[in-house]
Amino acid sequence: MHNKITYFAIFSLLLINFSCSHKKQDNSGVAVKFETLKGDDCHNCYGKLVVSKGSLVDTIKGGQWGKSVDYQTIKINSKEYLFTSFSYSYPMGERCNEYKIYSLESSSFMKKLFEKAITEYKENNLTENGISTNYLISRDIKVSLKDSIGFYIKMKVKRCPEIEGEDCETIFEDTNLEYYTY
Repeated sequence: MHNKITYFAIFSLLLINFSCSHKKQDNSGVAVKFETLKGDDCHNCYGKLVVSKGSLVDTIKGGQWGKSVDYQTIKINSKEYLFTSFSYSYPMGERCNEYKIYSLESSSFMKKLFEKAITEYKENNLTENGISTNYLISRDIKVSLKDSIGFYIKMKVKRCPEIEGEDCETIFEDTNLEYYTY
């Protein structure tokens, strides 16, 4: 009899614990809140964007020099999403931009749905006929978030000999459109 009461008590506690731990809180209709937190002022120090919706909370780390990501909310098919972008640099003259889209729906809160990195600027140094020459690749990037996410990218490649008084020469230009449907 004592064993039956013990098993019943343990079973009841497990059942209560299981039902409480799997109970989902309904956060639909709750406004999304954002808080930016500046990190340390160093090259590889991220800033943070804290995103909360009721009891749901997540943090995005990104940026550089303690600056957090740039962000905006967008609506796609009457659902709310978070679009983020930020730049970061590498040594030797390379700068990249990173773009992401996250869900703000309660059932898939902060699930990453899209991610793209584009090198915005890069330098390469070569020695040609005893002359140090820099090749500069730059991209001007415009982002559209209307019916799809679109990237209008204008790229230039310049050849710049390190000779005083000699100007850089554009050796290649290209325009590229990339679209990703929602």
